[in-house]
Formats: sequence, structure tokens, C-alpha cells
Amino acid sequence: TIMVTVMPESTRNATLTGGNAYIFNPRASKEQQVAAMRYIWEMDLRFRVDPKSAAEDAEETAKDPNGLVGLPKLSAFGPETQAKVDAAEEPFVNVPQENYAGYADRLNELTLSSEPPEDAQQVYTLVSKALQLLLTDSGADPAELLADAEKEVNQVLAAAR
Repeated sequence: TIMVTVMPESTRNATLTGGNAYIFNPRASKEQQVAAMRYIWEMDLRFRVDPKSAAEDAEETAKDPNGLVGLPKLSAFGPETQAKVDAAEEPFVNVPQENYAGYADRLNELTLSSEPPEDAQQVYTLVSKALQLLLTDSGADPAELLADAEKEVNQVLAAAR
């Protein structure tokens, strides 16, 4: 069983926002800009805000043996919108919701944060190394692993500044 929860921080509880970046030519015609926005709406946004579209997408996703419906999601459109989308997807949920309850129940309490600008991938690698040891070595000391990872991450961040 795999479970997901919010990890407490000493200064704040936050989560990375993730997402997509769309870049448009500033000289694009009005028609091209409208077409680009329609594309983004159809490919990325419609099912995030429209319950009917969310249900259709969830039903289609659930037909795929590898499709997952019911993973917790951050909503850029607020908890009320997300609650409507979640309700529309509910008949097609195929992942155990209790595994994500610790995270999903706290999503609206988290501060949304962008990826750190200083050597983020190197920081992730160091934290991942500690996490992998924790998950694969039954004798691993979580406090020691986190302290070591913190020390290494602080060195990376200090070098980047």
C-alpha cells in the first residue's frame, strides 16, 4: 500500500504547483491568439472547470487499464470548482481514496509555491536519495537521512548564491 500525505515544514506548509507553460509569439494575429487559447481550453482547462467535461474525461480515462481517476489535484480555480469536478469524476474513481486522504484533506491549507530557482533538480536528487534509502533500508534512520540531506541541500543552495 502506498499512501500520500502532507509533510510538515518548520516555517510553512506548501506544495509545488506544477503546471504547464504556454508561449505565444507576441506578433501572432488576433485569430491565432484566439485559436491558441481555444486549444489550451480544450486540451488542458475544460475538464478542470466543467463538471460535464470532467465526467467524460474520467469515464474515458477509466477505460484504460493504466488510467488513474481520483488522484488528488490542486485546483487553480479554487476549492468550490474542484469539489464540483471531483463529484463529477466520483463514479469513475479507480484508486483507493484512503491512500491519499492525508494529502487531499489538506490541499486547501497549503501555500502554493513555484519550483525553487536555485538548482532545483540537484536538490530533488539529494532529497530523492534520502527517500530511496528510507524506503529500501529497514534499518535507515529517518532523522539522520533528513539531516544529511538538509546539509547537502544547504551546500548546493549556498554555492548557487
